[in-house]
Amino acid sequence: YSQRPIDIQKDEIAASNRLTIGIKVKYTNTKDDKYDFSSTFSNYADYSTDADFNSIEESLIIEILDKIIDDIYNKALVNW
Repeated sequence: YSQRPIDIQKDEIAASNRLTIGIKVKYTNTKDDKYDFSSTFSNYADYSTDADFNSIEESLIIEILDKIIDDIYNKALVNW
């Protein structure tokens, strides 16, 4: 994953940070291989620069992974 500042203010200080997670998935459909895919999925969560990253990291990761899991599920089952 990666972190980067976003929402840069006029004094060049970020008001928020963004945590981004990306994973590569290889999906194999055992019934019909035309639906196999290999894709990279990515999503993010924003958090305040005032927040203690160490105390919110786990909840941010869970939030992001839930979004990524939904994306994977939708791609795998969209043709069914």
